[in-house]
Amino acid sequence: MAEEFLQRTWAEIDLDRIAHNYRILRRCAGENARFLGVVKANAYGCGAIQVARKLEEVGADYLAVACLDEAIWLRKDGVSLPILVLGWTAPMLAPLLAEYALAQSVFEEAYAAELSAAGLPLDIHVKLDTGMSRTGIFAQCDPEAAAEAVLRICALPNLRIQGIFSHCAVADVPEQDAFTAFQVTNFQKVLDIL
Repeated sequence: MAEEFLQRTWAEIDLDRIAHNYRILRRCAGENARFLGVVKANAYGCGAIQVARKLEEVGADYLAVACLDEAIWLRKDGVSLPILVLGWTAPMLAPLLAEYALAQSVFEEAYAAELSAAGLPLDIHVKLDTGMSRTGIFAQCDPEAAAEAVLRICALPNLRIQGIFSHCAVADVPEQDAFTAFQVTNFQKVLDIL
């Protein structure tokens, strides 16, 4: 009986199935969509290096990780796709963002100004809070104010805006489709103004 508790558990990851899922998602997204594969937290336990390489091989456009350490780990292992750091990176570490050619998520104007003050050319993606209420430039009630904030960030020296994004809180819950539509509408309003 005790021997049962000594047996290890494991997960077998089929990279061909990941490639298959990528192709399905790519088809659903349409021809003009770019594909960003999220490989944070060791690709959710599936092996970040292996999954990143497979996504690179099948044609993904971008990768995203949670933190600077995860991005550097991918770079040191030879992953060359553009990488977005979703979480906060201390502005004093901006030289590492530049050295490893990483894009940084920006959630507020003050943070963008700190990164700009590092004096290095840095790629960024601006995050809008369209309803998740976690991080991002608040875009739920006043899309004009959110667009103005994005434009002020665009005017900062040294920052190259590569994209703008949001995080839909319950996009995978069919019963919450109305809230997801609310978030998408908020996002689109800001884009329309920009």
